[in-house]
Amino acid sequence: MLVGAVAGAGVARLLAMPLSFDRGGIAGWSLVVASTFLATLPDIDEPNSWIARRFRLALVILATVLGGVVGIFMVQTGRLGTLAGINWSLPPYRYGVPPLGAALGLLLVGPLVATGALRCIRTGAGGHRRLTHSGLLAVVLGGVSWWLWTHQASLVAVLPGALAYAICIHDIGDVVTPAGVPLFYPLSKQSFGIPRPISHVGEQLLQAAAVIVGYLFLTQA
Repeated sequence: MLVGAVAGAGVARLLAMPLSFDRGGIAGWSLVVASTFLATLPDIDEPNSWIARRFRLALVILATVLGGVVGIFMVQTGRLGTLAGINWSLPPYRYGVPPLGAALGLLLVGPLVATGALRCIRTGAGGHRRLTHSGLLAVVLGGVSWWLWTHQASLVAVLPGALAYAICIHDIGDVVTPAGVPLFYPLSKQSFGIPRPISHVGEQLLQAAAVIVGYLFLTQA
């Protein structure tokens, strides 16, 4: 996240977007926040990562809201049947349908969908630090984004471009760790990184460098 924030500050400076603490700096700081978030995205292949937990929470909240909405729809359209000898279309039972739908979304549907989705992502990616960390995939996504951009589809080009950016920024933080990153996956599972003695303190060195660079971005005129 620190590397993502510094990268976002660098892009803001490149685009001549001020990082001031007034109204003029809103766009620049929005870019920094977006970059910070995007830098965590490749770790969605790890169920216990920061981004995966937020993804799970978002799906649970969505399922809760949709459950309540479906309950309201069923009440208003009279599509409630009889269960356990109770006509759910009649008061006071009908008033409990929306909360019941929301509760099912919160406690059952949301967690099941989130768990299934994260497992599918991990399986599809080939495991942790595989496809979602592939430099080759980043190149392909970047190429697709560029092609869409040059063919007057700038809005559509944002998605693959953002994903390519996320992989590149995230890999900067992972390539300095002992595990490294499989830059050519799925063509090769070989991981690339810095030499082993340095990689044990690679994250600390990168953090220190990021703080220095970030400070320079914030203080330069």
